Amino acid sequence: MDASIKFQAKDFITSRRLGEKSGLWEHYRLGRFLGEGAYGAVHSCIHLETGAERACKIMEKTLDNDEITEEALKEYHILKEMDHPNMMSCYEVLEDDTAFYIITDLCEGGDLLDELEKYDGGALPEDDVVVLMGHLLSCINYMHQHGLAHRDLKLENVLLHDSDYDTMKVIDFGLAARFDSDTRFNDIVGTAYYLAPETLDHSSGPKVDCWSAGIIAYMLLGGYAPFDGEDDREVLQSVVSGCLQFNEEVWDDVSEEAIDFIAKLLEKDEEKRVTAEEALQHPWLKSHRRSALARNHNRRASTRASLVDLQKFQSQGCILKQATCAMMASQFQHSEEVKDISRAFQTLDQTGCGKLTKADLQACLAVMLEDDPDASEHIDVDGLFEQVNFSGTNTIMYSEFVGACLLQKKVLDDVKLQQVFQTYDKEEKGYITRRDLKEALSRNCLISDRTIDKIMRQTDKSGHGHIYFEDFRAKMLGHSVSLPPKIGSTDCDQHHRFRLQAPQRTRAPVQIHAKGA
Repeated sequence: MDASIKFQAKDFITSRRLGEKSGLWEHYRLGRFLGEGAYGAVHSCIHLETGAERACKIMEKTLDNDEITEEALKEYHILKEMDHPNMMSCYEVLEDDTAFYIITDLCEGGDLLDELEKYDGGALPEDDVVVLMGHLLSCINYMHQHGLAHRDLKLENVLLHDSDYDTMKVIDFGLAARFDSDTRFNDIVGTAYYLAPETLDHSSGPKVDCWSAGIIAYMLLGGYAPFDGEDDREVLQSVVSGCLQFNEEVWDDVSEEAIDFIAKLLEKDEEKRVTAEEALQHPWLKSHRRSALARNHNRRASTRASLVDLQKFQSQGCILKQATCAMMASQFQHSEEVKDISRAFQTLDQTGCGKLTKADLQACLAVMLEDDPDASEHIDVDGLFEQVNFSGTNTIMYSEFVGACLLQKKVLDDVKLQQVFQTYDKEEKGYITRRDLKEALSRNCLISDRTIDKIMRQTDKSGHGHIYFEDFRAKMLGHSVSLPPKIGSTDCDQHHRFRLQAPQRTRAPVQIHAKGA
């Protein structure tokens, strides 16, 4: 593999302009209206090529196209760079003369404000809140480690894919800003109930996100805002001069650990307030992560199954297999398989940093062994990292974990593997050409003809100048294929020239209800 080529999921998240004679309708069929954001409406949509359900934010161009273009590209670049199971995934951005179309995850479960309003008592059970806050702080920690502050975290900006709280997604990065160790934000942005006190002094840093997380935790457990008022002005006055209190009856049923967790996030002195990394190590979250694995047999079994899949995964030296993993991680996010894989990643990420270290895996294996001494004895952590850590960072990123697990599952099912094959063979010829590879692998990363030649040499074992499904399947499985007859043989056409069965496509949008703006 060319030393300069490191395929990552983000390489397959593209921004492209639609042709003069083509439109969004050639790629997506829009469904129902989901919501309205500051810069555009959001609809459900169906990806015609795969039948996948997604969300489409339409940012219409106006006379002031520069602002719309800037906002669309800002959101695209942020979502593309984020690689975390609880952050909104972006699939692609399309543009024509009238609008930008940002294609993202479709979340059908509403937002956390909707979820809070479902409870008659006005508050969520603590066992549910600790799950949500663990994921939220993990997102904040991941963003801050990558020099990004969200600056508008609130109940409405956390969506649920479904009723499973592990599927929550942080959205809306319109006010997000990059920062370094010396950065201070001078502007006042956000929503009054969630604003940190230092924001009003025109000098704030990334810890504003930690304050907002504390407000969210307080509202989820208490059912009301800690700093309130008749209007925004009164709310902000309460933020500055008010005192954090837990004297309502609802707090009698909340643990002391949870109250201490909130108090540390809602420390008015910015210097004394915990960072997201420190909050993740609070006993309330830390004990939950460990006990969730120890007491949940199904979760342990699912996590171990993912590790076994990774253990079987063989990628070294196979450029096409590594590229296919990255492509699948970027484009195959909405499936029950990915949901299980994502939950396993969250379980293994014991520090909540959004990536896996060898220490994370060893810690989880130790917990599994406490309950079942034979459950994890065959997991080779060093070998697993060598095969799956494509980026060479000594950590396993979320997209690497998803891509490897997902491909390992699909190689055992020819129908599913054919669908993967057709992401390269879009014309359904029955084989992949050099041009197909170049088009699929060169979207957002520079790939040389030399690398394409190497992929062909590695994969085209039949010597026909094309990659047929048997060749592709053998390479994904990690073993050689018995060579078919050369072209000119009477059996060749029958053996190779077939059309793969196209995946079933949804004919009409599923009727859903969600807030996607």
